[in-house]
Amino acid sequence: MVKPAYKYRRYANTLIFSDWGTTEAYYQKICSFLGASRAKSPVGGLNAVVLYGTLVMNLPGILIRILRGGQVSVLTKDIKSATWSFIRAHQVLSGSPDSIVVFSQHSVTCRALIWVAAAKEIRTVYLPHAPTANNVAYQDLPVHVAGLWSRKDREIYKSLGASGKMKVVGNPLIQYAPWRATGFARQRCKYIFAPSPYHKNELIRQIKWLKGFRLPMLHICLHPRMKKHEMAEIIGDHLQCPITFESERVASLSEPGDVIFSCSSGVALDALKNGSIVVDLTANGVRLNYYYLEDEIIVKLRDKSIGEVEQRIAGIRQNSAEYLQKTNVFFEDWMSYTGKESLLRIKSLLDTKEAAPDKLIYDRWNA
Repeated sequence: MVKPAYKYRRYANTLIFSDWGTTEAYYQKICSFLGASRAKSPVGGLNAVVLYGTLVMNLPGILIRILRGGQVSVLTKDIKSATWSFIRAHQVLSGSPDSIVVFSQHSVTCRALIWVAAAKEIRTVYLPHAPTANNVAYQDLPVHVAGLWSRKDREIYKSLGASGKMKVVGNPLIQYAPWRATGFARQRCKYIFAPSPYHKNELIRQIKWLKGFRLPMLHICLHPRMKKHEMAEIIGDHLQCPITFESERVASLSEPGDVIFSCSSGVALDALKNGSIVVDLTANGVRLNYYYLEDEIIVKLRDKSIGEVEQRIAGIRQNSAEYLQKTNVFFEDWMSYTGKESLLRIKSLLDTKEAAPDKLIYDRWNA
């Protein structure tokens, strides 16, 4: 049997899950703060006859929900993944914890885990590892409790028709102190490209646009799921300026006044936190992946020319003190609490003892 790709720790009678990947940093940060211990897998688990009987009765329902969520790319692969995820979730939750915590709501593994927990009347808590997405696949909250990053996020979900316990707890990975500087301290800046793992043709479109920009050098910070040699092949001879692949992430590499090129990515938050200028490369007519990217502080390519984007960047540099003040307003809107203050709010949320509500907050699976 191939185990689903997640691990978990115990805090009191709450199980905290990570499905690796981009959720791992949140898992480690929160578990460390809470002092969560390694949880032992249930010995013996469920009776095989009962387990497989339950599986046969319920697997079609979970597959339909996954299909409706838009998550299936290769059907046979996802059926196999959902089957083992369903079995493993029943085994792990056979000890009947009071609640579970997940940092993702869109993977097949997490959807199976959430669904089994809800069926067992175990309270499910969602702490997002990414900003609120503006697409059907990543938008729902099929949980009992959600600890959101900001009041703006809560307003978005309410406008979509969501109801239930949505608490604002902030983002513990971000440590933001309001800017008090009078402007950018440096005249020179770095140009950083932070691509996401899009299809090759989409990456080439972004790279061709960057070619028209007058760049002395381009620093490239790859997404964790991307490989350097593959990206180098895609770039080929499309770029004329020198390039360098960085081992650091945007969060640690970028500084005030640097220019960060990304496309519908959450990496823009790390850049804005550091006082950098963000240029979003999303093509005209394509919906931005996250709601926060609609904020005016983001420079958007869309139907603008290179010259217009250059003028916007030059304007920001000329009025850099005003720009840094705007970043303060942005974080007040989109990141209500950060660092330790966020961790304390998360702890308070998890320490609240209550039964699982009858209704999930926002269940698009059954829409």
